[in-house]
Amino acid sequence: MAEIIVSAVITVLCEKLISGDLMKFARSEGIDSKLNKWKKNLRLIQAVLGDASQKQIKEKIVQLWVNVLQDLAYDIDDVLDDLATEALRRKLNQEAHSSTTTS
Repeated sequence: MAEIIVSAVITVLCEKLISGDLMKFARSEGIDSKLNKWKKNLRLIQAVLGDASQKQIKEKIVQLWVNVLQDLAYDIDDVLDDLATEALRRKLNQEAHSSTTTS
């Protein structure tokens, strides 16, 4: 069950990682290569989760591993939310500045 949740969270994270505004912000901050690496690693993790769903019934260590991945996925989600918020804040500040200089 936990692997389904982690897989769903990873899908959402991958969608966030390809967001245009987020990637534009990441490029401006020089962290786009890190985000691309995260996306690649998240896809690998998601692929392994399918196998984990079968093994966790027999092996307790697999369930612990899935729980660790779930925590990691939530941490990554928090970081991406912070980055997206900062990107939006900067965009709004830039738009506000542009509109005040043209007024």
